[in-house]
Amino acid sequence: MSDAIDLREAQLYRILMRVFGRERIVPQARISFVCSGNLPELCPEINPGYRDWAEGFRCLFTLVNNEDEPRLVVEFRSDFTETVDIREVERDRYLPEVLQRQGIHYMTVSEAEFGELLSAESEMCFLHLMECKFGDKIVA
Repeated sequence: MSDAIDLREAQLYRILMRVFGRERIVPQARISFVCSGNLPELCPEINPGYRDWAEGFRCLFTLVNNEDEPRLVVEFRSDFTETVDIREVERDRYLPEVLQRQGIHYMTVSEAEFGELLSAESEMCFLHLMECKFGDKIVA
């Protein structure tokens, strides 16, 4: 995977920087970093590709707390209307469970939600979106 980010990723990065500060955002962190080097074991019979996925997967944006502990991973969510991306299918299969086992929140942003965040006419901001997704469980 390339370290370069595309336009919408750069836009999301700027939104996250405004809300949380640059020092709290780690772009494209390896999943092993996000899990502090302790990847949870997933049943190999049910998850045969997990180890290969974990070796190469990078989270789009990881937010850390004051102690530099990962607390939230933010990814774009594909609607798979035009094509099915195997990388995204694997991400959707493994990432939510891996993060949940580590006590790290996981948030996806759909194309429609992202459009609302970028729209000058919209009153939606990233914190409102988080509140809609997490309710009272705001990331500490």
